[in-house]
Amino acid sequence: MKLRGILALALTFAWCGAALTQDGSGTSLFKLSSFVTATQVTSNQNNYTATDGTNTCASRQVLRISTDASRNITGLSCGQVEGALRIIHNVGSFSAILTNQDAASTAANRFLFGADTTLATNTSITVRYDATAQRWRAITTPGSGGGGGSVTSVTAGVGLSGGVITTSGTINSYLDANALTNCTLAASVASNNLTVSLKTQSGADPSASVPCWISFRSATLATGDYTAVAVTAATAVVFNSGSTLGTANNTPFLLWVTAWNNAGTVALGLSKQSTSSGQIYPLVEHLLQSTTACAACAGATSAGVFYTPSALSSKAMRIAGFMEWGSGLTTAGTWASGPTRIQMFGPGVPRPGVVIQSISSPWSTNFSCSGTCTTPTFLATGQSVSISPTMASSLINVTARAPLGQTIANKGAVVKLYRGSTALTGSQSIYNAGGLAQLGQTIYSSDAPGTTSSTAYQTW
Repeated sequence: MKLRGILALALTFAWCGAALTQDGSGTSLFKLSSFVTATQVTSNQNNYTATDGTNTCASRQVLRISTDASRNITGLSCGQVEGALRIIHNVGSFSAILTNQDAASTAANRFLFGADTTLATNTSITVRYDATAQRWRAITTPGSGGGGGSVTSVTAGVGLSGGVITTSGTINSYLDANALTNCTLAASVASNNLTVSLKTQSGADPSASVPCWISFRSATLATGDYTAVAVTAATAVVFNSGSTLGTANNTPFLLWVTAWNNAGTVALGLSKQSTSSGQIYPLVEHLLQSTTACAACAGATSAGVFYTPSALSSKAMRIAGFMEWGSGLTTAGTWASGPTRIQMFGPGVPRPGVVIQSISSPWSTNFSCSGTCTTPTFLATGQSVSISPTMASSLINVTARAPLGQTIANKGAVVKLYRGSTALTGSQSIYNAGGLAQLGQTIYSSDAPGTTSSTAYQTW
C-alpha cells in the first residue's frame, strides 16, 4: 500500500517579538514586531525603561521615543543579557542625546559609544548589550530614512587638499580665479533711493557661516596670482534720489555692478559705462583702478565713474553683473522703480563695447534724382537694414559706405543716416564747383533706439 499526500511544514523561531518564519512555499521573513511607543520624555532620563505605562523595553525590542525638548538619556534599563538588541527610533520633533558613560545611570545600564550620540528627529540607532563590559554598544549610528553607518575616511578631490582623513583633520577648498561662488545680486528702491546688495543663493545676507566668495587678481600687477575673499556680512551700495549715474529721462539704461577688494573686505560699486552719444567706457579686470565715494549720496551724476561707499585707490576689481532698466525712469535719478533685468556676470555675458550681433545689406541699386533735387530736401534712397536689439539699453553703431556724385555745377549733395524718419548725427557731403564731382563716402553714427523691436536704418 502506498500513501500519497502533501505535507505542509511550518517552522517558527521566536525571541521576544523577533520572528523567523518559513512555510512550505520556501518564503522566509524576519520580523521585529515587538515595539513600544513610550510616553513622551519631558526631563533627562536615567536608567530609562521606555515605558508606555504598561510595556517597557524589557519586553520590547523596538523603542519609539519622543521628547518635548532636547533631552539626555544616560542609560537603558531593559533587564538586558548578553547580545540583547534594541532599536531606538526618535519619532518626536526634538533631539534625544544618548550620553556616553554617564554616571547618572547605573554602571550596567550605561552607553559605551566613545562620545555622546545625538538622535535627531526621524533618526534611529541600534544598540547591543555587551555583558563582559556591562555596557550598551552601538552597532549602527543615527541615520535618517532608516539608514545608518559611519564614515571611515574622507579623501580630498578636485579643488581640495588634505589627503585621506580617517579620524580628524582639515580639507582645504580652493576657488578658481574667476569664482563668484554663492553670490547673487539684488536691488530695492524706497523713498526714490536705490540700494544694490550682494546676497547668497538663498537670498540672505552673507555671513561667517554662509559666505559669498569672490576671486580677485593680485594687488601686485607683476604677480600672476589671485586672492579669494569671503564676504561674511551684509554688503551694499546706496544711491539717494538725485544720483543719475549719467542716465537721462525716459531712456533705457544699464548699470554695471562691480566688486572691489579693499584689503580683504569686499566693497560693492555701481557705474554706467556708456552714453547715448555712443561713448563706451572700458570695464576691465586686469588693471588696478580707483573709485569715487558715494555713501547714500545724491551727487553721483556721471557716466564712466565707479561709485563705491568710500573712495578706493588702485584696487583689484571684479565684474559682478549688470542691472537694466528697460523703460528707463520718468525722472533720471528718481529711483521710483527697480531694474527690469538683473544678470550675474559669467561666460557668455558681454561686456560694454562687445558686438552682440552684426547685420549688413549690400547697396543693391543706384539712386539718383533731378528736378526735385534742386531745392534743399532729403529723399529716401531705398537703401535700409533692420536690426532687433537684444536689450532696450543697447547702442547701435550704423555704418554706410557708397559713392556720392553731383553733376550740377555749383551745387552740393549730402547723404544722411536715419532711424525710420528720425535723422541721426552722421552725414557726408560733396560740392560740385564745375564739371562732375564724385567721391566714395563712409558715414558713421551711434544710436540708442531704446527698444528691442525691429528697427530700420536707412540713408537719405
